[in-house]
Amino acid sequence: MFRLAVLGRRLVGGSWKLVVVCAFLSSPVCAQDAPKPPEPKISISGYVQPRYDRFSGEGESRDVVFLRRAVLAVKANLSPSWNAELQLDAGPPASEGERLLVKDAVLRYTGWGSQGVTIAIGNQKMPFSQSSLQSASRRSLVERPFTGNSDLGAPGRSIGIRADGWHARRTVHWAAALASSFVAPSALLTSIHGITESETGWSEGRTLVGRFEFHPLGEVPLSQGDLDRGPMRVVIGAGAYRWTNDHDVPPLGGDSVYARNLTGLEVSGGFRGRGLSVDAEFQRIAGKAEDPAFSRGLYRAGEAHLNKA
Repeated sequence: MFRLAVLGRRLVGGSWKLVVVCAFLSSPVCAQDAPKPPEPKISISGYVQPRYDRFSGEGESRDVVFLRRAVLAVKANLSPSWNAELQLDAGPPASEGERLLVKDAVLRYTGWGSQGVTIAIGNQKMPFSQSSLQSASRRSLVERPFTGNSDLGAPGRSIGIRADGWHARRTVHWAAALASSFVAPSALLTSIHGITESETGWSEGRTLVGRFEFHPLGEVPLSQGDLDRGPMRVVIGAGAYRWTNDHDVPPLGGDSVYARNLTGLEVSGGFRGRGLSVDAEFQRIAGKAEDPAFSRGLYRAGEAHLNKA
């Protein structure tokens, strides 16, 4: 590296003296390389959750042991402002023995972290239902309760854009998302899934979701349990969503329901601390069929109402 620094100093007699400080010299003082950007980092993790079922009847019994979930997760820090995440589930209930289920496939922008805002694009969870947002690896039980069941009105992962924000020293959290989701034609369910979990004949539409949480004593983690016996923390949350059929998929007819829209409202809360971990949640799910006279399954006179707690 070539650096040349020249200093001038005026003497008493009025003349100038030139002093050559550094020329044709590469040293820590005269030549410093520009800082290199951090290299991308990739982490791989996973977990398995076994399940045991026993069936008894008519003098016979049958035992079944299988992997309820077999999850592989890959996370990559692409730059200081971008990261990506891919999560696959190879468990038989998820893959149906034929394929891997793509759960998360997200590109996330964190460049607005100083303002408390992050943006995520891809297949991801919708910000509705506290029990659905909790990670399966951080739950007390393998299966989710009715409030977090995507076959009963809690939106599953969908492809879309989501924004999250933390403010007021991480005591106020909000989230909003717009995604493409599919609704099952079964009148016995209010099932909302993304393209990776939907099937042929499901109705396609747009899902708009919003969520607000208040953590007055500091952030409450979604993971259950308080093994560290930390200080008491409380969270109060509310959420809502609206799915609207875009009528791209024609109705199947017969006993199948052709939903016009689905709406969900949620009130939830919980606390962690001193070894205690408690969650509570209430949801009201409402569906409307295109046929106002449809009365099968959960629908009566074209409408379905489901309360979950």
